[in-house]
Amino acid sequence: MDATISIIGYKWKTLNNGEMPLMVRVSKDGKRAYKGIGISVKPSEWDFKRNCPKRCCPNRDEINQIISRTLAKYRALAIRKKERDECYTAASLLEEDRPKTKDMSIEEFLANHISHLREIGKVGNSYAYLNLKTTLGNCFGKGSYTFGMIDLSFCNRFENWMRKNGYKDTSMSYYFRTLRAAYNKAIEKGYADRNRSPFIEYKVGKFSKKTMKRALSKESIQKIINMDCNGLTPKAMLAHDIFTFSYLCGGISMIDIANLTPNNIIGDRLIYKRHKTNGDINLMMLPQARQIIDKYSDYQKKSGKESTGKCN
Repeated sequence: MDATISIIGYKWKTLNNGEMPLMVRVSKDGKRAYKGIGISVKPSEWDFKRNCPKRCCPNRDEINQIISRTLAKYRALAIRKKERDECYTAASLLEEDRPKTKDMSIEEFLANHISHLREIGKVGNSYAYLNLKTTLGNCFGKGSYTFGMIDLSFCNRFENWMRKNGYKDTSMSYYFRTLRAAYNKAIEKGYADRNRSPFIEYKVGKFSKKTMKRALSKESIQKIINMDCNGLTPKAMLAHDIFTFSYLCGGISMIDIANLTPNNIIGDRLIYKRHKTNGDINLMMLPQARQIIDKYSDYQKKSGKESTGKCN
C-alpha cells in the first residue's frame, strides 16, 4: 500500500505563543506518523479543509514554499522506496532523514565553548556566547534544548520575544549571528545537522541596518589632548595619555599598545605587528607620542620598578 503524505495544522498541541505547529503526516497500512516541519501558525490563519494557510496569514507565501519542499522531499523518499521494493512504515519514512548526531543541550554546548575560548585566551569573544546563553535562558527557560530543536519556529519565537522585550535590531542581529555561529560549530562537532539548519530559511541579514557614522571632529580631539590635566588622579592621567598616544600613532589598539617594547621604536619610527591581523605597521613617531613614552619610562625609573621589557 502506498503512503499518503500531507501537511496538517496540529491543533491538538498549543505552543507558548498560542500557535499550533505544522506537521508532515504520513499514513500507511492503517497507521499514521507525524513530524514537525519547524513552522507554527495561529489556528485562525490555517485552512483545515485544504491544509494550507489562509490569505490572512502574514507569511503565507513563505509557508507555502516550505510546505511544497517538504511534501516533495517525503514523496520522493516514498517513490524511491517503492522503486527499490523496500519495506517501510509511516514512522520509518519520517526517520529516513533524521540526522545521526550526538546529543547535547545547547546550554551545555555553549558553556563548554565559553570555557574553551577562555582557555585559549579569547576572553572577549567568549562574552558573545555567554550573553547568548543568558538570553536564550531568559527566553526559553533553562532546559534540555538541543540543536535539533533549533528550527524556523524556534528562531521566530526568539525574535518575537526580543521584540516584545524592547531589543533593537542591532542587538537581535548580534544574538542571531552568535546563534548561527554556535550552530555551525555544533555541526563541526556532530551535534547538529547541516541540512536541517534553520538559517537556510531564516535570514539573519534582515536585521542589518546602516547606522550613521559617528566620529569626533579634529577640533574635539585636540580639545581632549590639550585639556588641563592638573588634579587628575594617576589612573585618569594614564587613560588620557593612552588615548592621546593612540590617536598620535594612527589609532593603535589597546592590546597593541600593551605589547609594545623598546625594540618597536627604531629611530623616529614606530614599527610593530598588529595582534588582530598579524600585519606589519610602520609609522612616524611624533614628538608628543615620544614624550608620553619618556614620561612613563622616567616614572618607572623613579619608582624603582624593574623593566619587564614592555612599554608599561
